[in-house]
Amino acid sequence: MSAMPDEDEKLPSEVEAEAGALLSELRADGWTVCASGYNAQEFGNWYVDLRRADNAIRLVKDRSEER
Repeated sequence: MSAMPDEDEKLPSEVEAEAGALLSELRADGWTVCASGYNAQEFGNWYVDLRRADNAIRLVKDRSEER
């Protein structure tokens, strides 16, 4: 995963399927995907890091399970 690429990083297909519409809106507003991750063993948890100018945000899906 790179810190800040010139173009969006390729997202895992599972993340694109779940958050593609939101990410399209953010990209249209100038945000660039700079990192992402997906973990099928952890209930399908994922994250996406985005940057625009000097700002950064992280979208997270965390389906943790309490025991």
